[in-house]
Amino acid sequence: MNSPATAIAWETWSRNRWATTTVAVAIPFLAVVNSSWLGEWFRMVEVLLFFFSMTTLVWTFCCVEPDARGKHGGFPPRAFTLPLSTIGLVAVPMLGGALTLAAVYWLWTRLIFTAWDVVVPTALLRVQLLSFAAMLFALQAIVWSLYRFPLIRIVLILAAMIGIGMLGLAAPGKNFRNMSEPAVLATLGVITALAFAAAVAGVSRDRRGEWEGWTQRVIDRVLAILPRRRKAFTSAAGAQVWFEWRGKALFLSAVLGLPMILVMMIYPVPTMGHFDPVMTATIYTNLPLLALVMAWCVGITLAKTDYWNRETELSSFVTARPLTDGDIVLAKLKAAALVIATAALLFVALAIPSFNVGYWLNTTDMNWPSWSQFKAQNPQLLLNLSHPLVLLTAFVVTWATMIEGLAIGLRGQKSVVIQSVVRVSLFFAALIVVSMFARNPNGLRFLVTILPWASGLLIAWKVTTTILWLNRTRSLYSSKQRICLAALWLLVVSCIAGTAALVWTQISMFDRAIVFVAAFLAPGSALFRAAANLHHNRHH
Repeated sequence: MNSPATAIAWETWSRNRWATTTVAVAIPFLAVVNSSWLGEWFRMVEVLLFFFSMTTLVWTFCCVEPDARGKHGGFPPRAFTLPLSTIGLVAVPMLGGALTLAAVYWLWTRLIFTAWDVVVPTALLRVQLLSFAAMLFALQAIVWSLYRFPLIRIVLILAAMIGIGMLGLAAPGKNFRNMSEPAVLATLGVITALAFAAAVAGVSRDRRGEWEGWTQRVIDRVLAILPRRRKAFTSAAGAQVWFEWRGKALFLSAVLGLPMILVMMIYPVPTMGHFDPVMTATIYTNLPLLALVMAWCVGITLAKTDYWNRETELSSFVTARPLTDGDIVLAKLKAAALVIATAALLFVALAIPSFNVGYWLNTTDMNWPSWSQFKAQNPQLLLNLSHPLVLLTAFVVTWATMIEGLAIGLRGQKSVVIQSVVRVSLFFAALIVVSMFARNPNGLRFLVTILPWASGLLIAWKVTTTILWLNRTRSLYSSKQRICLAALWLLVVSCIAGTAALVWTQISMFDRAIVFVAAFLAPGSALFRAAANLHHNRHH
């Protein structure tokens, strides 16, 4: 390399080359293959790819690595030995990340948003680009400067992301009536500059090893005042559940819940635009599909010792504990349930304000509905969604999807994770091909004919593999644990079957599709396969 800065930039790309390559390829691909000729249903794939692109870039340029003990994740300690000033170390990922994020978003607005008939005005685009830069800078500054204080870091990340996001969205509303464009840009510029200075100061302090000084003592005294667990754990398994929750589950709850809250902003669009039923159903499908994709990704992260750790293997702190493989897996299953429950509470608290953002920002001539108006216009939809069985099914299906990701992550091999991502990508590619095939009447008739066979094969495969893995992992789970896992598996299947019966239409084509979706969502062997993968990871 010609310079240390070039080396840092190359390493940042190389460590995330598969994800960043996907982001780069997605733009020209979607510019050619988009919903304008594939159909409106493909728009939910485009929305998911947009969220994936922005999230991937933010994650890539945060450049987080664990310390020598694997306990905390912050700025890569290896970089401290490079012949580069602290400002140079910080500037490469911060400025490079801001420019890349802005370039990718600008390309989306010019190449993909136009296919959605969405035109972003120049003044609003300037605010949005600077908002993305300010959010990235603030995130980097908090993650790097407060890496020894995970709880404080989570609170500040949430506050900064929501605050800057609302400033970038609310201030430009109603043609900058609330705040002029120069004032918004100046405010975001000040936030960006302060975040850059805070990042330099935090990394510089960490580079000199001064986090052990008065700063940590003051924060430790403040944390000592807060209520915390005082009782001893009754078992090692209980301590492991607490460790999983305290270590990463709270942060993962925000990772799972916040994207779903943001998606709620687009739910008023069908009502405002008087969309046809197919287009309306396509947009409403974005939320559950995003929840399942995020749950799968969170499950892979939950398998690791620390969510900032790039390595997939478990640390010796976990593998050397006096616990069986079944005990560790059950602790992670409980942590997954806690993650989903916390994300659900976060969603319930913020979903309605998120829904009303468009109503608050737009003028009356756009006919943007409020939550009260939407509730009055769609009573049957909300009544069906609020059915206790539907809510329970949503919870258990999300949990089962997270366990699928958990089982993959517990293998501890990057190649396995990459292969799984490739399979998911191929699945979405297959959906594209099927949708093109279904646009022809003969093709649609053929698909409806083979749906029962596909459903039967899928059910037979999942039941067979579940029984085989149940027998194969007999030595890894206790009898009580096997009964518990079998009961959970049956609970998920029962909830899916009950919901399918609840939405039964007595129309052959729709009912065949319902059966196939139920078979697809039904759990596989992940509950039992997870222990075998952990055993391999623990003893390989």
